[in-house]
Amino acid sequence: MKEYVEKILHYTAGNLLQKIILLVLLPVFTHFLAPQEYAVYTNIVVFISFASLLYFLGFQQALFSYFYQEKTPEYHFTLISSIFIVIIAFGIVLSILIIGFRVELSQIILRTKDFAHIMLWVSVILFFDVIYGMVLSILNMMELSKQYILVGNFKHVLFFVLLVVAAIASKFSLDTIFILMTISYGLAALVAVGVLGSIMQRFAQQIEDKKIFSFQLVKKLLAFGLIMIPGTFAMLILKVSDRYMLTYLSTRSLYDVGIYAIGYRVGMIITFLNSIVS
Repeated sequence: MKEYVEKILHYTAGNLLQKIILLVLLPVFTHFLAPQEYAVYTNIVVFISFASLLYFLGFQQALFSYFYQEKTPEYHFTLISSIFIVIIAFGIVLSILIIGFRVELSQIILRTKDFAHIMLWVSVILFFDVIYGMVLSILNMMELSKQYILVGNFKHVLFFVLLVVAAIASKFSLDTIFILMTISYGLAALVAVGVLGSIMQRFAQQIEDKKIFSFQLVKKLLAFGLIMIPGTFAMLILKVSDRYMLTYLSTRSLYDVGIYAIGYRVGMIITFLNSIVS
């Protein structure tokens, strides 16, 4: 029971820290960015949320059903290595496509081609994020709460520190945000890979015949995970489609999106603070 409570506290502390960081960053964003710029940031972050579903290929959901199907180091070693081979290969392909169609994506997401260069950073962010996110899912399934909280908060804390430094140095801009986001996601992915590497090494020491890829296992995972994507996609549409609706239907487009997104964030913060008190 004590161990169970400790794990709950670890996960809760992590979520609380992320909420606090969002709370502190909001006035920084609103001070340095015009409403239109904040709208660009918001719309691109929403796009990252949608695109990440394709990068993950439903493997995160599939882990819940298949991770403990067998409780042997051979199975876990093959499962994890197979997943990462697929998501890395597929992630490279998707990132190349984003780079190739960056102008068209900027036009669709923002109704302007002026920010097409930011999609270059987005392609790298998405690639790092899928590696980082998959490691977190594995740590969660293995109930390694301490490693989960350390790895999970590293990205957010680093991004926060870098943004504060940029603000103090008067180098805060839309481009700076995505450059620093790329750096924080990249370093977080390296830390996550380091933690996963130690876990894989521990598995490898317990087995003689290492099988790094299983087509049959990947086939089962994809069959389970891919059908989850449309449902999650639909939930995201219901949650964030209002930004894109304003982008296309509002007379002032990105300006109105920026004002709306700021108000929406303030509402989320108030709800969060209210939940703590109640």
